[in-house]
Amino acid sequence: FKIEDAPEGTVSFAVVLDDLDSIPVCGFTWIHWALCDLTVTELPEDASRHDPSLIQGCTSFHSVASDESIEEASRYGGMAPPDKDHQYDLSVYALDCKLNLKPGFYLNELIHGLRGHVLSHTRLSAMYRAK
Repeated sequence: FKIEDAPEGTVSFAVVLDDLDSIPVCGFTWIHWALCDLTVTELPEDASRHDPSLIQGCTSFHSVASDESIEEASRYGGMAPPDKDHQYDLSVYALDCKLNLKPGFYLNELIHGLRGHVLSHTRLSAMYRAK
């Protein structure tokens, strides 16, 4: 994906991809991807697996696949609605600092770190069809 029109003073970006429609199925919002301290505005396809400089947070795949390491579960996990069409939300935050979180951080750590540092926020929502 590509980020455009970041506000002046942006030092880094944080990104969250989640699925609120997962709550009735698994009991919580499914986190598909979380990034912080992103300093580039464009990521190539499959950067999550091939760019060791990305600071990626723990996804919900770790909570259900305990045999996966935090490192393996801290990468983009694709959409696969289990029961019906689901809406997925990609949130991008332009920040005035780096959050300095460690790889495998939890979403709550990211949310706490955002406080007082968000210059701009946008969200893209899209439906993904169940097969």
